[in-house]
Amino acid sequence: FSEVFSKGTPTLDLRLRQESVSDDNFSKDADALTLRARLGFKTASWNGFSAVVEAEGVDAINDRYNSTANGNTSFPTVADPTGTEWNQAYLGWDSGKGTALLSCFADKIFFMFQPRRKYKNSVLCKFPVSAGKPGRDEARSRLGLDPGKPLILILGGSQGSSFINDLVLRLLPRLGFAQIVHITGEADFMRVNAAYAAHKGKHLILPACHYMSILYSAADAAVSRAGAGTLADLAFYKIPSLLIPYPLAGAHQEKNADFFSDPPSAIIIRQAEVDEDKILTAIEDLVSDNFWKLKENLAKISLSDDGADLAAKLTA
Repeated sequence: FSEVFSKGTPTLDLRLRQESVSDDNFSKDADALTLRARLGFKTASWNGFSAVVEAEGVDAINDRYNSTANGNTSFPTVADPTGTEWNQAYLGWDSGKGTALLSCFADKIFFMFQPRRKYKNSVLCKFPVSAGKPGRDEARSRLGLDPGKPLILILGGSQGSSFINDLVLRLLPRLGFAQIVHITGEADFMRVNAAYAAHKGKHLILPACHYMSILYSAADAAVSRAGAGTLADLAFYKIPSLLIPYPLAGAHQEKNADFFSDPPSAIIIRQAEVDEDKILTAIEDLVSDNFWKLKENLAKISLSDDGADLAAKLTA
């Protein structure tokens, strides 16, 4: 059991961030320079279980800005308050081991992507999605968004992604060319919503959403994790996407994303390779229609339907 810790993996991520904001409503311009440090530890796997803890600290190298917490109200807002806090702590389980266990009792196991190991009772099938597709202009009208401005959909999976949330917030001052619909996850909603409120622009921030067909229909591009259900939806609605697969849980999302790599049907950037300039360039390319071949390949993908394929194979 001691090897769970001795063979664990420490992580350290240091980021120097500089942001300047000029606002006619203030006599002084904001000039924020901060250092963000994330220190974490992931245990080795034990019977399929692993644990992750991560703390984050932000230190201001200068304070010529309103961080929303430092009281410098004579400067424009740059939502990056200093402090140290636990960023995340969770216990994970390799879902592949759960599938292996349940395969002993199940008559059929349905997969959208070919599993890494062979199961005698495995069946490949299309992922059931809602067939409703409102028009782009109708969807934007129902959301109260601009019909003529590029719309980026930010998705972090069913629970949200603090990594993607933080990444987009750091890029927010450089995304003025687009309007954003951002699904944050319940835990991160208040923090992310407050950061958007400090910036100009028409955006829609939600903790979760039960009318995804409207959001997908309205979107020009997406930044997303690579869960199977999300990929099925993105392919069904033909949304050009930047995929940042979740690197843990057996790295199954990286395998999911690889389905979109040949032929190239999405921009795929591993989390360890994320760079803010690289991400910004990818988003700009997606909304400016530079990736016409990517979109052509995306139109050829068929991962989902209205449930007919699953129904037929359930009764076969």
